[in-house]
Amino acid sequence: MNRFATIAPEKPVGKTYSYNNAGYNTLAAIIEELTGSYKLHLSKRIYAPLGMHDSFNHEPDADQNRMSTVLKRLPDGNWKSGWAPGDPPDWPFCRGSGGMISSAWDFALFCQMLLNEGEYGKHQILRSDSVAEMTNPQGEHCYAATGYGLGWRVSEPGGPFSHSGSDGTFVWVDPARDMIGMLLTQCNGIKPPSDEFRKMVESACVAPSLPAGKANRQ
Repeated sequence: MNRFATIAPEKPVGKTYSYNNAGYNTLAAIIEELTGSYKLHLSKRIYAPLGMHDSFNHEPDADQNRMSTVLKRLPDGNWKSGWAPGDPPDWPFCRGSGGMISSAWDFALFCQMLLNEGEYGKHQILRSDSVAEMTNPQGEHCYAATGYGLGWRVSEPGGPFSHSGSDGTFVWVDPARDMIGMLLTQCNGIKPPSDEFRKMVESACVAPSLPAGKANRQ
């Protein structure tokens, strides 16, 4: 963070937008300063009350027997093993810009909490107004962020929001359909099939047309 602080912004604050790892690492450093530990804060404030027992932010903390090898596609079409269970962590510390370890079920719990406007079970994890800010465009605060909330890509106010991962994950949440879609693949080095998968799921949610004179009985 000391190194980041020596680099002046190229553009006036709020006038441009780009997905920025340094920005997320800055947020992690702020949490670290306020709470004493970024890792423990996420565990106590988010993972534990949601029952996300398979979620961590550093490789050594997770069950190595249940983790998958990270694969990368080479130019010749073959696949190369990158990080494998038991290997040293990619970074010696938890990053705000990536490295989360989780399961499909745990990720779904987090997304359901957002659908519930910050509540899950008996716990209010986030304030409802915080969730609204996260999942709606931030163009009012940053001129160019018309398709981005706080950590989520968004298409329109109140519409679906989504996020992808570097190794081939893609998750989206559709409040209108009360639906969570999730695609967890190993496709580092190639274009993930996230767009095709999402279109397929959404097309399956469209009610079929009925012949004239027929009523849809619920």
